[in-house]
Amino acid sequence: MHVSATPEQTVRLAALAASHAPSILNTQPWRFHGDGSGIEIHADPRRQLRHADPDGREMMISCGAAAFNAWLALRALGYSATITTRHGPGQDPPAVRISWHRLLAPATSELALHRQVAIRRSYRGGFLSRPVPRWLAGGLRGAAGLEGACLEVARDSQRAASVAAAVRVGETTLRLDRGRSREQARWATPPGSPRRDGVPPAAYPAAPARTSPEFGFRDFSRGRAWGSLTQRADGPVTDAGLVCVLTTPADRPEDWVRAGLALQRTLLTAAVGGASASPHSQPLEFPDLRGFVHRRLCDGYPQLILRVGFTTVRGASVRRPLAVTLA
Repeated sequence: MHVSATPEQTVRLAALAASHAPSILNTQPWRFHGDGSGIEIHADPRRQLRHADPDGREMMISCGAAAFNAWLALRALGYSATITTRHGPGQDPPAVRISWHRLLAPATSELALHRQVAIRRSYRGGFLSRPVPRWLAGGLRGAAGLEGACLEVARDSQRAASVAAAVRVGETTLRLDRGRSREQARWATPPGSPRRDGVPPAAYPAAPARTSPEFGFRDFSRGRAWGSLTQRADGPVTDAGLVCVLTTPADRPEDWVRAGLALQRTLLTAAVGGASASPHSQPLEFPDLRGFVHRRLCDGYPQLILRVGFTTVRGASVRRPLAVTLA
C-alpha cells in the first residue's frame, strides 16, 4: 500500500487510472478536479456526440467507468473510498465524486482488478471457438450486480441472434444517417495521426469480422481498410462470444453513471479471467430501436450490448495526458 502518497499524488494516481476508462468512440469526455480528500469527475460537453448521444447518456456511462477506475486506484493505495453522484445546476450533467477516508487494506480481488486497468482494451472482432465458462459468466453477472446493474446474458441461440439482428439494424441505420456518419468519421483517426483520442486504426480489423451470429461492426475507416490485418471480411466465420445486455432498473442520469460503474467492473472482471469484451451501442443510439430492445430483448433499461470471449489479438488505444484533463 502506498500510504505515504501526498494528497496531490493520490489525486494524480486516481486521475491516471480514471483516464484509462473506456468511452464511446474513445472521446474521453471527462475533466478531473482534485482536492485534499477526493477527486471529482465532470462530463465535458465539448466532447459529447451531438448526433449519437444527444441526451448525454453514453457520456455519463463513460464518466461512471472512469469513476470506478479512480475508486479502484484509491483502494489499491490502501484507502477506504466512496462514490457519490451530485446533480449539477440547471441542466448540467451530474458530477461524480470519489472521496478517500481512513486506511483500509484492499482485497485481493480488488488488486487483481486494478492490475488490469492500464492494459485492458476493447476488442472489435470475432472470438475463438472457446465458450466462456460458467464460473466466469457468473462472475460477470455478479460484477454488474455489485454496482446495482444487471448483465442479462442471452441464454439461447435465438435470443443471441435477436440481439445481433438489432445491432445490424442499428449499424445500417447509422450508415444511412449522414450526420452520425460524419460524427463517427471525426473520431476515427487515420494511420500515423498524433491525436491522443478517437479510435486509432490499430484498434479494429481492416475489414469487419464475420461472426456467428452475425453482428454489425462499425466501419471506422469507411472502406479504406485502415485497421489491423488480424481479421478479414472474407476470412473464416468466428464466434460472437457470450452475448450480453447491460441494463439498469431505471433510466435517469444517475443510472447512467451506475451503468458505467458496472460496465468497468464487468470489463475488468472479464480481463482477470483472460477474456476480452466487444461493446456495441449502435441500436441503443436510436430511441425506437432502444425501445424495441427494452421491450423485447431484456428486462431492464438497456445501456450497452457486450460480447465477451477469448482472442489472441491485442487491442490498442490512446489516451490524452493528464495535463489537459486534470485541473
